[in-house]
Amino acid sequence: ACIGSGYISVELAGIFNALDSESHMFMRSDRLLRAFDQNVTDRLKVEARRGGLNIHDNAPITELRKNPEDGTITLVNGKNPDDVKEYHGFDCVIFAIGRHANTKPLECEKAGVKLDKNGRIVVDEYQKTSAPGVYSLGDVTGPIELTPVAIKTAKLLIQRLYNNATRTMDFENV
Repeated sequence: ACIGSGYISVELAGIFNALDSESHMFMRSDRLLRAFDQNVTDRLKVEARRGGLNIHDNAPITELRKNPEDGTITLVNGKNPDDVKEYHGFDCVIFAIGRHANTKPLECEKAGVKLDKNGRIVVDEYQKTSAPGVYSLGDVTGPIELTPVAIKTAKLLIQRLYNNATRTMDFENV
């Protein structure tokens, strides 16, 4: 079972399903990949279900219980006794419910690097931080937390730093 509706949960649940593992994805809303185009994600959900992935809408998991006899895991959805629903027999549960910028241990403020209210490093369109000579990109800056976007942004930064290029990352249509 994968808990979450972001791309990590969707990707892992899809991989397990493709490997013929009975796969379930539990979402707290009825929409997966909320940050993406709804027409695309609605179609993806239809196709994933048609392919055998069990998607549970509006099912925020409130409790996990391990069966002492066979080690399987039961997922519980709901807090009110009348609304509780249990899902039994899982041998593995993966939580893919989001992440946050873990910048506190870096003590960015000591280097003069500004953070936003969520702890993300503030950069301009050239990935420059508020500290001279310090650049940042990827999930720790946003705006889009996708590995291919970070890779492309890094490649463009390298071209600007070492090859006098001027092109910046266009996040608009990602």
